[in-house]
Amino acid sequence: MKKDTLSDRRSEGRSSDSGHHHKHKRKFHSHQAFTPKDLLALLKNVENEIKLCEVNLKDELEKRKKYRIDDCRRTHNYDEFICTFLSMLAKEGHLANLIDQQMSVKKRHNSGNAGRPTKHSLPVKGSRPKPKRRR
Repeated sequence: MKKDTLSDRRSEGRSSDSGHHHKHKRKFHSHQAFTPKDLLALLKNVENEIKLCEVNLKDELEKRKKYRIDDCRRTHNYDEFICTFLSMLAKEGHLANLIDQQMSVKKRHNSGNAGRPTKHSLPVKGSRPKPKRRR
């Protein structure tokens, strides 16, 4: 007596359907039943595929999370951060000192330019009055 293998049963199933050409409506007859060993092998394959899909899904979700974080960094509006930072410096008493230090550095820098015009003393382009046009 010949022992049926899984591939033999699959080919028998195809040959019995060859007249109908319906892939999804295959009819399995009782003499084509799977053995428990075959079913366990199929179950193991399906479980491995499920695990692989879950790992791929997890990777894709992590990738999407990283993309979302990167996108927020690219389009972030820093106004709220700057206002919070300045108010924190003022609350801690550091803001006034930092402003005083910066102003003294600017004064020292500008006093070293004796006799030369500074950026602030030059006329701004377009600030001259335009001559009236004759008609």
